[in-house]
Amino acid sequence: VGSYVSVGTDTNTVRVLDQNGTAIYSSSFSLSGSSGPYTLVVAGFSGATHTTTLTENQSSAASSRAYLRILDQCPDADDIDIYMLGDGESLSSATPLVSLSSITLAGYYTLNSGTYTLVVTGAGSRDDVRLTQSGITLASTSVQTLVLSSAAGGVLVDATLLLQQSTATSYRNTQSRLRVVSALPSQAVASASVTSGSSTVSLLSSLVSPAIGTYSLVASGSLPLSLTVNGSTSSQTVALTAGNDYTVLVYGDPASPTTTLLTDSNRLPTSSTTANVRLYHACGTSTAATALSIGYVPIVSGVTLGSSALGVLSNTPYSSTQLTVSGGVAYSASDVAVASNGLYSMFIMGSTASPVGQLYRER
Repeated sequence: VGSYVSVGTDTNTVRVLDQNGTAIYSSSFSLSGSSGPYTLVVAGFSGATHTTTLTENQSSAASSRAYLRILDQCPDADDIDIYMLGDGESLSSATPLVSLSSITLAGYYTLNSGTYTLVVTGAGSRDDVRLTQSGITLASTSVQTLVLSSAAGGVLVDATLLLQQSTATSYRNTQSRLRVVSALPSQAVASASVTSGSSTVSLLSSLVSPAIGTYSLVASGSLPLSLTVNGSTSSQTVALTAGNDYTVLVYGDPASPTTTLLTDSNRLPTSSTTANVRLYHACGTSTAATALSIGYVPIVSGVTLGSSALGVLSNTPYSSTQLTVSGGVAYSASDVAVASNGLYSMFIMGSTASPVGQLYRER
C-alpha cells in the first residue's frame, strides 16, 4: 500500500506501471472532498483491471469489538461465500458472514475482537474452497477492510487486510488446483494420486480412458504424483506454483504412457458476449499441430501434441453449431452449444485413427 498524497476534488487520473515503468492501466476518478481520506484499490490482470475507491473515515468500533468490511475484487472467482471462523468453529457448521458477487463492497460488519480463520468458498459450496487463511487478527476498536482478489489461475483467491489509515497485510494463497486427464486409447484403466502434505489426494480412481478428472485442492511446491495404467505404476514429481491451476495430460501408448503438466488459465471472459475456449491435444502420437474452430470460426491453431491453447469465441451464444479439429487430428461434431461468458475446454483424446473429442464446460 502506498502513502497518502493530496489530490484535487475534481477529476484525477491514476496510472499503474509495470516493473519497467510502462503504463499497464490508466483510469480517471473523482472525489467529493468532504469524506476523505481515501484508498484507491487496483486489482486484476493486464487488460482486465478494476478499481474501487474506499473512504477511510469510519469511527472506531466499541471496546472488544471490530468493524470489518469486505471488498470482492475477483470477478474471475465468480460468486463467493466468506466465512470468519472463530476459535474452535468448523467450516462444516458455520454460516457465511456474507455472500458476494464480483466487484462488490459489503459492510461494515461488527465482530468480536480476536483472531479468526478466513475461508472463502464458491457460492453455496463448502467443498469448493478458494482460500483458507488462519491468524486474521481483528483488534479491539479497529476498523479494517478485507480485499479479495483473484490468484493467478483465476479461481483461487488472495486476500489483503487494510487497517484504516494504516498498514496493509497481504495473504497470498499457498495452494494450487490439480487434475489428471487420461486420454489413452484402447479403454486403458487409469488411476492417479498425489501426496499433498500428510495426505494422499486421489485424482483418478480406476477410470476407463478417456477420462477427465476434476480439479482437487493441493499444496503448492514439488509433489509426488503416482500414476497407474492397466496395473502398471509409475511415479514422478510435479512442480506447482501457488494460486495456479494445472492439468496432467496422460496420452500415447498405454504400455508406456507420456505425461505432461500444463498450466491452466481459468479466468472468465472479459466480455459478456464471448466465451473462452481451450484446446487440449492429447490424441495419438503424431507431432503435427492441430487447430480448433467452432461455427466455422477459427479459435486456436498450432496446438502440438501434449499442449493446450486458449482462444476467444465472439458473438456468443452458439447453439446447434459445428465444431472441427483439424491438422494433426481430424475430428468433428455437430449440434454443439456454447454459452456466453463461459469457459470451455475441448479435449481431443484417444488414437489418431479413432479420436475421441469432448467439449467440457469448465465454468
